[in-house]
Amino acid sequence: MTNSNNFKYTFLLLLALGFSLACNAVSTSSLLSQPTSIPTSSPTSVATPTESSPSSEGWIAFVNKNNIWLIHPDGSDLKQVTDNPTSSDNNSNNSEIRIKWSHDGQKLAFSQNNRLYVLDIETFNSKMLVDDTAGGFDWSLTNKQIIYDTMLKSYPDFPHLRNNGFWVVNLETGNKRQIVKTSDAHSAIIDPQWSPEASHVIFTDATGPEMPVYGVVELNTGLYLNLPLAVCRRTKLESSRLGR
Repeated sequence: MTNSNNFKYTFLLLLALGFSLACNAVSTSSLLSQPTSIPTSSPTSVATPTESSPSSEGWIAFVNKNNIWLIHPDGSDLKQVTDNPTSSDNNSNNSEIRIKWSHDGQKLAFSQNNRLYVLDIETFNSKMLVDDTAGGFDWSLTNKQIIYDTMLKSYPDFPHLRNNGFWVVNLETGNKRQIVKTSDAHSAIIDPQWSPEASHVIFTDATGPEMPVYGVVELNTGLYLNLPLAVCRRTKLESSRLGR
């Protein structure tokens, strides 16, 4: 190959290479000169919290001035259920009142002055069920029966308090039957609470002179078992309500 041809080929190669670099430079420059769009997010809508108004359905029961009252959750329709003298009128009647709703919320049981009553929430009529309770009671799962304790009494020939165990009253018939008897070791049992399956009863044992202890009795066998708890009288022992 002659020198002129070599020079021609070298010149064409350099020309092509230079044109390619120029194109790349223009392409890169055009890319750099284009404005970059920055994505922007639309403002997030924030939900405004709202307050739900209390319902006017249902009732709340409470004790005030030695009487039981009912009121709707929204604060309307206040009703006085009992007509006991207030503490300022007669301190002797200012005894402890215990209240407990049935599981379906249709009846309210309450005890005062050794009597046990049930209030029908539809008619607001109350009926006395028993007149010899120490004040403790509990509803059955079916809402047709109530277990209750009996009055505590002292006897000259016995060193501790004694009562007549636990009884059940049928709300439909009014019939009563004893389901737990006392013994010399457990002569004063109060505050019964049914287990979820109604096979056992948890109770407070007030037999001894010290703090009351808690126990459980199996209804089928009548077997007593003391629970490892010794606490003051104001402590409440609740059985599990799962499934009740």
